[in-house]
Amino acid sequence: MAKANPFEEKGSIDAVLALANSRHEYFQKAVFVAFAEVSREGVAKIDCKTLKPVIHLLMSDFVEVQEIALSTLHQLSRNNDNARLILLSGTMIPLISLMVSSDKKIHCLIARCIISLACQDQNKRIIASSGSLVPLLRLARSKDVKVQREATGALIVLALLEGNRQHLVDAGAVPAMLNLLKASDERLRINSIAILNRIGFDVPNLKLLATIKTELVDSVIAMSNSTDCTAKREAALAFRLFAKQMHFQDEIVRRGGLESLRQLLLSTDQATVAMSLICLSSISDRPQHQSRLIDGGFMGRLSELLSNNENETQRGATLTLLMISRRSELGKVAVLEAGVIQRVRNLILGAPPDIQVSMAALAYTLTESETLRPRLMKLGVLDIFICCTTSSDEEVCRYCMDALLWILLILSDRQPVVDVWKAPAGGIHDCLLRNLDGTDDISRNRALGVISYMLRDEHTNLRTLLKDSANIRLAIKRIAQLAGQPPWRMMNPISVGAFNVNIAKGIISFMDN
Repeated sequence: MAKANPFEEKGSIDAVLALANSRHEYFQKAVFVAFAEVSREGVAKIDCKTLKPVIHLLMSDFVEVQEIALSTLHQLSRNNDNARLILLSGTMIPLISLMVSSDKKIHCLIARCIISLACQDQNKRIIASSGSLVPLLRLARSKDVKVQREATGALIVLALLEGNRQHLVDAGAVPAMLNLLKASDERLRINSIAILNRIGFDVPNLKLLATIKTELVDSVIAMSNSTDCTAKREAALAFRLFAKQMHFQDEIVRRGGLESLRQLLLSTDQATVAMSLICLSSISDRPQHQSRLIDGGFMGRLSELLSNNENETQRGATLTLLMISRRSELGKVAVLEAGVIQRVRNLILGAPPDIQVSMAALAYTLTESETLRPRLMKLGVLDIFICCTTSSDEEVCRYCMDALLWILLILSDRQPVVDVWKAPAGGIHDCLLRNLDGTDDISRNRALGVISYMLRDEHTNLRTLLKDSANIRLAIKRIAQLAGQPPWRMMNPISVGAFNVNIAKGIISFMDN
């Protein structure tokens, strides 16, 4: 809880102002004794009159007084209301003036003040528009590493606001940060790539960064090899951003970035892994890079990440494997041999709906390979689609019903379908029944389509299984008897429900003969 303002006592602020206006260093320093009390156990909200002596003493003739004034501003700005008041009181003018000081400690204190003042987006906007970016970039080029660290730290905070990024570009931040990527100090290199990453959030700026892609990619690859967790995370973020541009993707592969990405996938930091996967999924969509991914030792780790508890990581691994399997037969073989089907069977029902669809799509894509189809049937790929028709998500159910229908169309050996007639999850039998008994016309249509195909199939066991199911027959009859619906709906050529009635009647007629 913030303390009460000690300056509220009558006459106290006037006494402080008198001390601030003194020409003696001792009296000026005495001003801050009271302010130290304000921030001892929590920062009290202050008013303009209380703030005035602090701002006044920023321009003191005594360096030590300036340092104390800056430290006081830093403390006061821990209160968001105070931070706003400090900025609205024109404090950026003396702060910018002090940036030309030769005192390195003052430079560090100014940067810390800016960081604490930039606690809200509006504050970030005021600071950036005050003319502070160019002098801050000058401090970032200081010969003192501590000053450089503090200045780049302030620039990172300001770059978080979208509207400030173009101002940073205009102020010359890109070449300045590119130069700092060569610094010997690791923290400075991390701060520099962090600033460039935030600048790259905007597409026009990312295109600008693409003009220096070789230098950037080399720096990011080097940073990804750091033992520092923050360095790895910023490297992964850079890779994620770069993946949006095809030229960057090619450069990452050409400069050996795939090995760096493979190492980042081993990180214990989930954000680092998730961002690396986004980059990999984009690269894997390019046919010319697929063989490098397959031969680069990625497949086993990608398969493992399907079991990750973090949704973003699981989603990224699924999409990357899906991209690899879609592009070539070689990709399909690599995905299958990585044990993906076994993992998907165990995981799919526990995943969020969008990941369920992606996992089902991954499994279905593998079935497009005629060579792999027998192996997939033995591994229980049909179980994946059958179980997913029990999902509470309508899109998941529809996708998996479509997948089952198409697999029936392309399977030369129908025995695997017979084998899953009753299991798992009630098998294809209950899957059809759920869709027939539901209220969704599109789902009914899919089920009726599967049944129509099965009845016309040469595999007599399939026809027998269908005809012997009293429950399925009753469900189809119920649909066929829906002719009592309004005439306008039955006559509407785009009515799925009306179409279903006609299909159901045809099926019953076929089954009765």
